[in-house]
Amino acid sequence: MHLEFLRPCEPRDSTITIKPLKVGAAASTLQVQLDQEGKTKVLAIITSTNFDKSIGPSSKTAWKLHPTPAPIPDFDRISAHQPEESWIPGRVVGELIPLTRRKIGLLPREGFPVDGVCDAWHGFLADERMDAAYLALIADSTPSMSDTLLYNGGPYDAHTFHKQMADWAKENPGVPCVITNSIAEAMQATHFNITLTMDIEYKRRLPEDGLRWVFTRASTKMLHGGRMDVDVTICDEDMELVATSQQVILVLGAQKKFRNGKEKSSL
Repeated sequence: MHLEFLRPCEPRDSTITIKPLKVGAAASTLQVQLDQEGKTKVLAIITSTNFDKSIGPSSKTAWKLHPTPAPIPDFDRISAHQPEESWIPGRVVGELIPLTRRKIGLLPREGFPVDGVCDAWHGFLADERMDAAYLALIADSTPSMSDTLLYNGGPYDAHTFHKQMADWAKENPGVPCVITNSIAEAMQATHFNITLTMDIEYKRRLPEDGLRWVFTRASTKMLHGGRMDVDVTICDEDMELVATSQQVILVLGAQKKFRNGKEKSSL
């Protein structure tokens, strides 16, 4: 699935138009367009195959995550609010990204020693489970790689998250740390991100009842001149690969978000 974000979307009524471009036995391709108030906000090309039907060979590879992530958490201890050896729990609540109010996240106790690499586990507070649509949201719900690389204390700086959660865990072992945010705080940020494109590839069909926990590794190869790439690897509870995502992002100074008038075209 390839998405082009042409303009910022808003929480309002939307019109979604789906146009089949090719319907085939092995793969089908759709064009999807999202419009708000008469303006096209998102264009997508989606290629679908049937994971229930084998269409060719399979072979294992030597691929693995590097650096090696912390060991898989003991999810029973997490659910029982008991301290976990390698991971600390937390929640983000507030005015930004309402989805996070229903989620619990785990960050590695050791933090993020490698610049440009952020590991995390994601789950839901209740019995809610993640299907393919949720994975697309999770791929776009990782810590801000620009805030994290710049150590700027922004709303989604992973280092800031980790410090708050680690300090809380010392006094409240096993109990999830609750982190708040607000629009007012976001307006004080030094930078903000604009996602230009996003690609998501599902590697296998998910279980019928979805996934309880997923692991994500967000990694960035380069942030240069306000242009940044983000790769997200998504694995299930057994660290089996289920999806990958790539984004192209502009990292802009906050003054550009609140400027008056239009700038000259980049073409």
